[in-house]
Amino acid sequence: MNEFIFVEFDEIREVMIDGVASGDDTNVVIELEPGTHTIALTGAMNYRPRRQDVTPSGTSPIQPVNVMFSKV
Repeated sequence: MNEFIFVEFDEIREVMIDGVASGDDTNVVIELEPGTHTIALTGAMNYRPRRQDVTPSGTSPIQPVNVMFSKV
């Protein structure tokens, strides 16, 4: 069963999952395979943290894990 995350950022950016552009944007629910994944954003490096490791478990499209990035 797949897991779900919601990558939150102040602007729309493409989300990088495990170093690969995912085709998904910020501020939408993203479905991923189970396991630990490294999440980052494309574009200008004007955000913190630079990347986050997440291991979503027991998620659903209406209850994803929130992954928050802040603009600097």
